[in-house]
Amino acid sequence: MSVTIRDVAEHCGFSIATISRALSNSPTVKAETREKIIAASEELGYKYAPHVRKESKAAPVITLVVGDIMNLFYLGIIKGINDCLNENDIKLAIYNSDYDPAREEEFVRYANEQKSDGIIMITATETSGLVSLLKTVKCPVVLANRYIRSMDLDAVCIDNYRGGYMAGSYLAEHGHRRIAHLAGPANSTASQDRERGFLDAMEDHHIELQENMIYYGNLKRDSGAEFAEYFLSELADCTAVFSANDLMAAAFCEKLLAAGRRVPDDVSVICFDDSTAAVSGDVKLTTISRDPYPMGRAAAEMMVEALKGVESRHRKILFPPVLSVRDSVAALATEQSEYMEKTSSKYGRKG
Repeated sequence: MSVTIRDVAEHCGFSIATISRALSNSPTVKAETREKIIAASEELGYKYAPHVRKESKAAPVITLVVGDIMNLFYLGIIKGINDCLNENDIKLAIYNSDYDPAREEEFVRYANEQKSDGIIMITATETSGLVSLLKTVKCPVVLANRYIRSMDLDAVCIDNYRGGYMAGSYLAEHGHRRIAHLAGPANSTASQDRERGFLDAMEDHHIELQENMIYYGNLKRDSGAEFAEYFLSELADCTAVFSANDLMAAAFCEKLLAAGRRVPDDVSVICFDDSTAAVSGDVKLTTISRDPYPMGRAAAEMMVEALKGVESRHRKILFPPVLSVRDSVAALATEQSEYMEKTSSKYGRKG
């Protein structure tokens, strides 16, 4: 009677699926396990195709999910991730969710079903659906530019709270007291932290903020344009705006200029991220940001360690934000300008 794969499974105590993967030289099977299974197969005389015992094995593939593949800040993160993974012979498959939580879940579910070796998410949106789904994922998961409050996952982020506080304080110390905030999505941890930092800065500088001065956008240019219309009709007395990213800020400035309002003479603008969107328009935007490339490398290094089986507690790496001063913020009072010069070193600014 010929020996079957079931006989091998019963003999060495592994599942049939594990036996099959081991004899196919799958990278998902530990070397020690594979050696035991091969030894048992040879002992029992189990015949299997010679090609499945070849030494070469397929490179691991990591699934990357990002909200907007055209966002240049995210591209910097992706570049860092890709370079690090290439150095470790790991492939990258990229999926664009268009900031749609349902599509994020769809891509994570697909990666799990296809037995992706790992998942990196750049714009993870903390929804109950995504949290439940991530709890079922068997491969390592690393978050970049976001984190999820209700789960312990490896994450690499800018200190968004500190950045929001810096932005609000910078405007306040330039004399502004009527300051609006063009926020990101309410279910984004990055946007939440930026808003929280901004609100704390307003409180510390004794600035009263009315509810209608916070407007929630989608981090795309259309939100900036829509906010400009709202600003001109509802917030005409505001003298400054903190935007959650530079894409919205750039579109906001374009609409403002087209309406005859000047930046920064009439309205000062500070924003987050420091991609080419901040410097490609008529107004060069003052920004809070950080070089995205090392953030991407840090996220990829976490993934590489996980794939190699390096045991560690889940980590959250925070990169300190940096202020880049350009042309979009003007002081309203001389004394505030002088105060800013005395305190500018605390921002670690450049430019």
